[in-house]
Amino acid sequence: MRRAAVVGLAALVSLCVVGAADARKQRLKVHTEVSIGGLSYVVPSDTVTLFGEVDAGRPKCERNRRVELFQITEDLFAGSVRSGRGGYWEVSFIGKPIPPGWFEATVTKRKIVKKHKVVRCRADISPPFFGTTFP
Repeated sequence: MRRAAVVGLAALVSLCVVGAADARKQRLKVHTEVSIGGLSYVVPSDTVTLFGEVDAGRPKCERNRRVELFQITEDLFAGSVRSGRGGYWEVSFIGKPIPPGWFEATVTKRKIVKKHKVVRCRADISPPFFGTTFP
């Protein structure tokens, strides 16, 4: 009788240990890339728009990401925006306070937590983009 109780207790403990290991959250790191696709300039209002895309292995890591745009030639902050559903973004600003030069876009890291999964979307900095069509 004692032996059966010990074997039953050992089986119960082993099931609890296996169940606890399965209950841990799955962790996934997703590589992210941000790019600047180009710029457009509106003449009457001197509004300059730079646009680009956030690309990742998972759609959740592409949409609603914070993208910041910097003019790196003179170390100026040009603006920030959240990416749309497909990862597309655009930042508009008045061209006179931000002179032409080299621009970089950065995307911040993001952590998405679901019941049994943690997705970590990595941060990235775009390659430099030279904006020359300002007045």
